Amino acid sequence: MRLTHPDMRPGSPVQLSFDGREIAALEGETIAAALAAADIVAVRQARSGAPRGPFCGMGVCFDCLVTVDGRPGQRACLTKVSAGMDVRSSPTATASALEPVRPAEEIACDVLVVGAGPAGLSAARSLALAGADVVVLDERLHPGG
Repeated sequence: MRLTHPDMRPGSPVQLSFDGREIAALEGETIAAALAAADIVAVRQARSGAPRGPFCGMGVCFDCLVTVDGRPGQRACLTKVSAGMDVRSSPTATASALEPVRPAEEIACDVLVVGAGPAGLSAARSLALAGADVVVLDERLHPGG
């Protein structure tokens, strides 16, 4: 997953920890890319005990879920590395492993648009121009689909 080419300028080197092991990474790359460069391909286990790791590379399959700085359920294929980051493999999914979820911050709005792709952004713009207080929600880091 880590690309190298004479015309590419890699990010500055940083260190992160994966299950207590120090891993060299490059600024701007994902956790999955840093782990793959360190020959770590399994980041969790399925209920069957089978190893799981990055599969789709775009956050759709959920096979690369890890705990980052105490936040469970983070996608290694989408989460960018940062210096000193503590990454833990996710435990095997069981009912006893579930922890209570902290309540999310509440934001009042007239309309909630789910999805910041072209259609969602177009709808949000039209609603905002009509005077609605609009909030756009998307699982991705950047809008646009």
